[in-house]
Amino acid sequence: MTYPSSMVWRQVVEFNFKQWDDINPSINKVLDFIETYRYNNEFQDYGEQRKYIEIYAVACLPFLIFDGKLINPDIEDRKFNKKTLEWLNYIKHNKMMANQLIHSITNDDSITVIQDDLLDKQIAIYTWYVTAAKKTIKKRNWSNVLQFLYLADTVDKLWSSGELDKKKDYLYQLFSIFDEEIVEEITPDVIEKSMIVKARECPLINVSKEHIEKVLSYGTVESHQIISISIA
Repeated sequence: MTYPSSMVWRQVVEFNFKQWDDINPSINKVLDFIETYRYNNEFQDYGEQRKYIEIYAVACLPFLIFDGKLINPDIEDRKFNKKTLEWLNYIKHNKMMANQLIHSITNDDSITVIQDDLLDKQIAIYTWYVTAAKKTIKKRNWSNVLQFLYLADTVDKLWSSGELDKKKDYLYQLFSIFDEEIVEEITPDVIEKSMIVKARECPLINVSKEHIEKVLSYGTVESHQIISISIA
């Protein structure tokens, strides 16, 4: 099972202890939705894909019913980087005091030899982290989670390429059962770009014909090389 990058580890532990115990009623909601979903007032025939849709939809449930507050680890990292930059600048402008403090807690005098060029390099690095590095703001409990990608991929393959609107509606209606707020973020356009299209491109889910041919040809080349070496 994969977890979103917006979760810190202690949330994963809490997630596993609490969410799975509350999931049974939600499983029934999912199965009922799959059974009764209609598009253009028509019930849908899932064929052989039904069992996979049921499995992947249920696998998404812990994230859909998660009632905790996600903590973005990037926010904690930015605070740490800002404090580190302040500390490095303190050393630069108070070198004598910094040397004395470092010397007082070490037993190796060479450690207290602060090199200006190395110090300036670290200041430049942490200045970039604080001022220029990309900042993640949204805390999405579904982003880059394989369970959602597998569900989207199964729905994508169930219906034809000309039925994209149906695919987006299906997933949107399913998600909206559990959280009114989540569908404000996971709009039909987001479902298309961040789930359906992403699943098509995900190497863990779909391996392209070109990639397979490349791997096979590489193996063939390796075999020829081994045979040539053996003959030689």
